[in-house]
Amino acid sequence: MRLTVMTNMAKSLHPPPPDPDLDLTTETATKLVGEVRDDLKRLKWFLWHGNVFRALNTIQGIIMDLETLHPDDQPSKLLTAAREFDTYLRANADAIPNYAERYRSGETIASSPAKPQSTR
Repeated sequence: MRLTVMTNMAKSLHPPPPDPDLDLTTETATKLVGEVRDDLKRLKWFLWHGNVFRALNTIQGIIMDLETLHPDDQPSKLLTAAREFDTYLRANADAIPNYAERYRSGETIASSPAKPQSTR
């Protein structure tokens, strides 16, 4: 769910106006916004496949890009969410399963302990 929320936030992410003090051109800012959106897709793929190391590298890249886009004292909601997700990943890295491997081997991929109800 956190990835879905961050992806929706990234859809409304726009490059900030050019600031001569920061040496951040409009082209660079637009490129960073695109990279954040692509990296969120990449992050979801890494987590689905249980690659926590690459997921942590990707979330760090997202955080650095967002800090470059908004270097002020007040972080954006997306930056705050990305930092919280990084903390969550680091705390739960050992418990993140490889859902793709489970799916291919026919195992359940739901993390819920509830059993499916019969359809009678």
